[in-house]
Amino acid sequence: MSDGGKLLVNATENLELTHEATYIDATAIALRILKVPIINTVMLGAFAAATDLVSPESLVKGAQLILSRFTDEKLKANYEAIRAGYEEVKSGKTLH
Repeated sequence: MSDGGKLLVNATENLELTHEATYIDATAIALRILKVPIINTVMLGAFAAATDLVSPESLVKGAQLILSRFTDEKLKANYEAIRAGYEEVKSGKTLH
């Protein structure tokens, strides 16, 4: 990774990495919302919050297209997971 690079890490504690890192317990959020330890939508929301490169609304729109085969219940859970990851990072509750 280049100097000045930033990491977004799924972990519950600071791993003392040499690069700047934001830690989020995406597994716990996924288990709470999705009922499975699949963290991708949680991490997408966290990425949006950490970088401001994409809005959570844009991620939800993309998820609507990609996950269109899912049931309405699963779709809503994935949208909630995106928003939860976003809010977790934006709220400052995460470790840095």
